[in-house]
Amino acid sequence: MADLKISQLTDGGASQATDEYVVARSGSNFRIDGASVAAAATSVGTLSSLTVSGSARIANASGNKIMQLGQATPSANDASSLEFQASSTQTNWAIRTNWNVAGALEFNPSSSAGGTTYTTPAMYLTSSGNLAVDTNTLYVDAANNRVGVGTASPSNTLDVITTTTVTNTLVDTLRISAITTNTAAAGLGTGIVFSAERPSGEINLSRAAIYGVSQSADESGYLSFWTRTNTGSGDFNEKMRLDASGNLGLGVTPSAWTTFKVFQSQRSAFASYSDGSPNAATVITTNAFYDGNWKYIESIGATNYEQATSPSAAHKWFVAPSGTAGGTISFTQAMTLDASGNLTVGAGTINATRTSGDSRVLATAAGVANTVLGFNNSGSTVGGMVNNVGYVNVLQAYPLVFGTDSTERARITSGGYFKASNDGAYNDSAGAYHEFLTNAGNWALYTNNKATSSMLGVNVVFSGGAPNGTGNPFLQCTDGTTRAVIRSNGGLANYQANNVDLSDIRTKTDITPAASMWDKVAALEIVAYKYIDQTHDDVNLGVIAQQVETVEPVWVDADGFGDTPEGEEPLKTVYTKDITFAAIKALQEAMARIEALEVEVAALKANA
Repeated sequence: MADLKISQLTDGGASQATDEYVVARSGSNFRIDGASVAAAATSVGTLSSLTVSGSARIANASGNKIMQLGQATPSANDASSLEFQASSTQTNWAIRTNWNVAGALEFNPSSSAGGTTYTTPAMYLTSSGNLAVDTNTLYVDAANNRVGVGTASPSNTLDVITTTTVTNTLVDTLRISAITTNTAAAGLGTGIVFSAERPSGEINLSRAAIYGVSQSADESGYLSFWTRTNTGSGDFNEKMRLDASGNLGLGVTPSAWTTFKVFQSQRSAFASYSDGSPNAATVITTNAFYDGNWKYIESIGATNYEQATSPSAAHKWFVAPSGTAGGTISFTQAMTLDASGNLTVGAGTINATRTSGDSRVLATAAGVANTVLGFNNSGSTVGGMVNNVGYVNVLQAYPLVFGTDSTERARITSGGYFKASNDGAYNDSAGAYHEFLTNAGNWALYTNNKATSSMLGVNVVFSGGAPNGTGNPFLQCTDGTTRAVIRSNGGLANYQANNVDLSDIRTKTDITPAASMWDKVAALEIVAYKYIDQTHDDVNLGVIAQQVETVEPVWVDADGFGDTPEGEEPLKTVYTKDITFAAIKALQEAMARIEALEVEVAALKANA
């Protein structure tokens, strides 16, 4: 018999074919097994087919939906399926078990429109809870709590892989979009927020984020990097921005730079430029940006350091006074280090006629020409100066001047003479002698040797010759009138009547009357002599230290004078003052004797 729709059956009615039963009855469940229909049955047997027009409900008395598909006694690799057939022009679907993947629930499309052959599943769910869509398109690893996109073996919580034959082109792997239901404007963006668990166990605290943001209403955009400094709502904010021009701002939005590629932090920036030709530059600025002209970031001064390649390689330093934020800067080039290693401070250029190998610094100012600070360590003599030394050199016949507080304090003349003055005035600023001058009520020259042993004072040396005379003094003291001279022959010429010796009793101890000097003075041998190296023929009068030493050793100093002759003892000197006062003592003794003789003579005359 033909199949009947359930709606065509009446209570208790049945249609039967050889192996097909269609039954409708109110009341209890039915058992349909191809042989009989049993009222109040608790199970349903096998139907070869069942066609339902409208709706069908298979339920137990409790209203739970119950349907079992499969073999009565299934064997290995048997599959059960629930098929959804559409028109002959559309794809049919089947939900199957244990077909392509053992123990999995598969979702299979038909291999052709209207067909009933089902092959590779479009999606399957395994018994362990793993879910796969088109094998690698989407894979959920339930055992490891991982999701793979483009891979069936995710190694991270979310693993996104794009497989491509491209070897040298960027591949879009993940796209995150923000779509507004209104009109998009600058500032619209989306991003990835990184959260981490709080000590309290909460996991919703945003720690950092990366956003892609519309920079303007057109297609330009920028990357914004956020971090959190604390838990307050205002502590999660932007810390770095990479703008549409490729400029990077650290803690600040990059200014409106053009031409350069920039790293900017607050008022400072590191910028680079290249036009594809030899023209290139690296610039470090403070409080300045470039948008076709140099502009102030804030209303303060600005500086600029540039490494340039054109017209020739050089390092350049620029400064500018305070200006108005956004206003154009007029930089002044303050210093330049050129490709030849010359450093120019101020305006001007290094003299091209300088000696090869002479590294120099040129410092220029109004009214000052070619003042050069040079350092040479080239291993060769430069300008007549000793090699392998650092030096300060003025290339032309100008003095090298030193000053403080805008006042000259010292100079080295073009002839090499050193002059020092507290007010810039000299006895002769170009004189061929060294000079120390002061108009203050203090020492013109003060030396202090702080050594704790072997201390030495001032040594005046004539190394070019030995004049040994009266006309070439070692030291001359003058106040308009010459007062004292230490001559080159060792003599002292002075107003000797003004000589004084310290004799205050407060400086002396162990004071006793001197013993008789009669015999000692009488024993002194007064000789006439000439010095071996004296330049005149005059005869000198004096004593010989070695002879004096035989009379009274304390009158002789054996510690040495000048250079000690090789292989001999030091030269000896005598204490002339001691001998003088010994002579005075002997004279007093002679006077006493004379006076005593005078008394005796007077007595003899009176008795005659």
